[in-house]
Amino acid sequence: MAVNTRFISVVSVVLVAAICSASPIDISVFVSTTGNDKSGTGTSSNPFATVGAAQQKVRNLLKSLKPDDQGIITVYIQHGTYTMGDAPLQFEGPHDSGTANVQIKYMGVGLGDNVPILSAGVHVPPSAFKPCTAGSSVMCASLAKLGMTDLGDLTSGGLKDCQNNKAELFFQNNPMTLARWPNKLSNGSNAWAHVAKPIAGGFVYDSSEGCPAAEHKWDQEKDLWVHGYWEQDWSDEYEKIASVNAATNTLMFNRNTSVSSKVGGRWYALNLLSELDQKEEYYIDRELGMLYFIPNDASNLEGAYISNLQHVLVATNLQYVTFENIVFSHSRGTGAVAIATQDVVFNNCTFSNLGGNGTNVVGMNSGVVLSHVYGVGCMGISVIGGIHETLLPGNNFVLGCNVHHYARWKRTYQPGVFWAGVGNTYSSNTISWGPHNAFLGGGNEADCYNGKFMQICGGNDNVFEHNTISDVAYECDDTGAFYTCGQDSTAWINRGNVLRNNTFIRIRMTEKTELGFPSVQAIYLDDQMSGWTVEGNTIIDSQVGMLLGGGRDNIVRGNSFQNCDTGIHFDNRGMGWQKSSIEALVNVTEEASSFPAWKKYDIQLEHPGVPVNNTIEGNDFCKCKVEIDASMAEIKSWNSSAINNHNSTAC
Repeated sequence: MAVNTRFISVVSVVLVAAICSASPIDISVFVSTTGNDKSGTGTSSNPFATVGAAQQKVRNLLKSLKPDDQGIITVYIQHGTYTMGDAPLQFEGPHDSGTANVQIKYMGVGLGDNVPILSAGVHVPPSAFKPCTAGSSVMCASLAKLGMTDLGDLTSGGLKDCQNNKAELFFQNNPMTLARWPNKLSNGSNAWAHVAKPIAGGFVYDSSEGCPAAEHKWDQEKDLWVHGYWEQDWSDEYEKIASVNAATNTLMFNRNTSVSSKVGGRWYALNLLSELDQKEEYYIDRELGMLYFIPNDASNLEGAYISNLQHVLVATNLQYVTFENIVFSHSRGTGAVAIATQDVVFNNCTFSNLGGNGTNVVGMNSGVVLSHVYGVGCMGISVIGGIHETLLPGNNFVLGCNVHHYARWKRTYQPGVFWAGVGNTYSSNTISWGPHNAFLGGGNEADCYNGKFMQICGGNDNVFEHNTISDVAYECDDTGAFYTCGQDSTAWINRGNVLRNNTFIRIRMTEKTELGFPSVQAIYLDDQMSGWTVEGNTIIDSQVGMLLGGGRDNIVRGNSFQNCDTGIHFDNRGMGWQKSSIEALVNVTEEASSFPAWKKYDIQLEHPGVPVNNTIEGNDFCKCKVEIDASMAEIKSWNSSAINNHNSTAC
């Protein structure tokens, strides 16, 4: 993978600049699993046992610094697993921040798999496991005897909402599967049953698919849930089941929900002890505090952890701190949360086996570099910042990261990388094996925050370059590997963003769907998103290379579309089914254009609703069934252009 060296160099300067001074200080504090917080002093020969003790040492050192001191304070964390106990690591700006002259680094010692793990879980020792019954392959362990009294609950969430407060099992560096029917396929992907008939508050399942509700007495299960694509094949949701009637093949939801299932909707049941029948499945009886687990090898039970805390690390108002070469694991929620930060970097870290996101970073001059993210329940990496009204750049970054096998709990709207704000860079990342989006953000997808460094809405002046995206959006329809949407009247003001020199490979929906139009796009500028530059990208083997959904002032230039069903879809939805949204779009755009900083965009509002001033130029289409699905006459009538595009047969 070719990492963008210009941005890595900038980050490197930020990390080491404090060392280059006339008389630098260089203070080291040591942590080891063989250390002692009571008698340890933090030296290499007498280390602390916990990161928390080292953090307190750093706080004391910061108090003793002189105003003209320059240099670095490094906490060296030796190889091993460090469980957080009753609370995550808490970093607070006034107590834990470095300065522009004296930076702080928490650095793991080791290479490859021999690096320190910060765990928000509870270790289940091999001695805690016993066969549940004589000769059984199912192993039982009492979590109550390990002191775990809060095992959380499954929660429903909603559209785009990934809620996860349940204790779950991670074993030998992998998430295990909550007992379910139908079982996962041998390749690890989901198997599904289907709705035969929708009814108020529930559904009738298809009896021909072999649902074992009667045989396995699902009506006696303590906490039965279902997960499904109930109404659309781009939105999934969990529902608790209140009642089972195997005689009528009926499952009834537990709550008054807006979910209304449709014929053919995909679903599976989960959290059933009666369906614990496959290796690497588990079940937790929350009433009894008992774990049931089928391991691959009952003679090797080391490496079991139950997620306990919501986070591994929480940082607020933190400045000039780097976390390097550390693994964050076993939280129920996001691994590392860093809000209102400045110059905070996660460098060469691993975020794995987490219930929520890998990271949430909101700030300025902050980001995630050369890190590995996998096995997370929700998003991989979220890094946002910058102030929308003034277009003050966040200068945040996600650089050279490898994100894969994410969104394993909530399947939709949980991207590999979430972005928002102003003037941030997302470069040289590899994102693969996600069921929905690889990149998601901007427009109505972006949350809004208020406060220092946190007046963040939409997305402007961001750069996405040299990323490689493959094998995503395979489980859903009407979505994109790179997706941004202009609903809520944001379409015409998310400007200045550049998507360039990225590679998209195998962006195809491979699962059979029933509830929508079966198409996914490599690049999806939805609902009149405008003012983008999309250039120099390579799209290989995708259903649709790019969807230009009625927007204005977009430049699509010098891209290569290879073996796509359709190269570019271009439409004028603002003149048709979205015509009713135009008045609100004009009002919001006029308001944004009144801000002094926004004058640079010179936003024109002539012909509202018409996709004007789009340029589709110099693109190459190789072995695509359709190159551009709008006719040249239509494009010209929209005051847009498609010129100097080429067709070839040698890809």
